[in-house]
Amino acid sequence: MTPAEASAVYIEWRRGQHLAENTVRADEIVLRHWIRFCHHYGLGDVREADKAMLLALAERVRHGKSARGPWSKNYQSKILWTVRELFRYLHETERVLSDITLGLPQLHKARHLPKSLMNREQIARLLHQPNLSTAEGFRDRCIFELLYSSGLRGAELCALTPYDLDLPGRVLRVVQGKGRKDRQVPVGKVAAQFLSEYLRQVRPVLLKKKKADGRLFLMGTNVLRQRFRKHREAAHLGDIYTVHSLRHSCATEMLRGGASVRHVQELLGHSSIDTTQDHTRVVIDDLQKTHSRTAPGNRRQESAFIPFNRKTAAWRQDKKRRKKQ
Repeated sequence: MTPAEASAVYIEWRRGQHLAENTVRADEIVLRHWIRFCHHYGLGDVREADKAMLLALAERVRHGKSARGPWSKNYQSKILWTVRELFRYLHETERVLSDITLGLPQLHKARHLPKSLMNREQIARLLHQPNLSTAEGFRDRCIFELLYSSGLRGAELCALTPYDLDLPGRVLRVVQGKGRKDRQVPVGKVAAQFLSEYLRQVRPVLLKKKKADGRLFLMGTNVLRQRFRKHREAAHLGDIYTVHSLRHSCATEMLRGGASVRHVQELLGHSSIDTTQDHTRVVIDDLQKTHSRTAPGNRRQESAFIPFNRKTAAWRQDKKRRKKQ
């Protein structure tokens, strides 16, 4: 079995796990690097692969780079992790005799703080950009309110239909989100008010301009990103902020307000709580800053610190010895 054939089998199996298409596509791109490496390494049959090949791959990946510059540590780990999972799958399905990944050191993905978090003032500026006197502007404000309220991904929001909403109960159903997992998501009071008005007054106006396709907001992810960029520039916010920033900001604000990590995990639809806990690191950073500013030990005006006096300490010890004698 050639590396290309093995990759094709693995990718087909990954698709069968009902993963997001972007996830499967990322695996395909990563395995192309490995196939090119096998060509230069001289590996024509995956049954002849050994640990030396994996170690050589790790060394090659460590010096890998693209037009944008050297590969990040996370991307390097992604390549090695995917190749390891490929060989584990080949071994489990008896396509290769031995698991060459056994005994190799574990790969740990570097954890970073969520990027492009928006503070409350920035969120307010963004929310007030859409013109509520136009149908498109009201729709955009409704979208931003919902994203900030419920922490949806952009693709999940664009896939919503009117039948996914339960406005009296202030709940919506996310059908087959990332990982093809359905979940129930609560909707905030303000977002629910905008949604109710949007369905009653605004969506019928938009339907006259655009053919109905069953989607709640009648747009795809590309249009959503374009609308967000337009209002972001009007609010004079930086390019680092994206539609996903509203999701990160929602999670962080909930944790700041006292929500448990488990509840936020359920809201966001994270399969692993480790992903959700990245947001807690932001909250802990806030706690450290607040502590340094407000803790009583930090607000004392006088210097309460007394340096250690070795001579005095030695004298006290000698005095105790003399008393015992």
